[in-house]
Amino acid sequence: MKTKIIKLPKGGNLEVSMTKKFLNVVSNHFKLSCESDVTDEHIRMFVYGSFKNAIDTVDKNHLK
Repeated sequence: MKTKIIKLPKGGNLEVSMTKKFLNVVSNHFKLSCESDVTDEHIRMFVYGSFKNAIDTVDKNHLK
């Protein structure tokens, strides 16, 4: 497990503990050639998108 601290655009930090499997998922999501090509920006966008999708899904299901 590797821990990375990523600076966020509007201040603060995102601390992510990640496995090789997580990096592989991020790499595949962005269609990168290998997991070593995953940047802090890829990780930040993946986490943001995942949480946004989860919240949007809960909001839609809650409104039904």
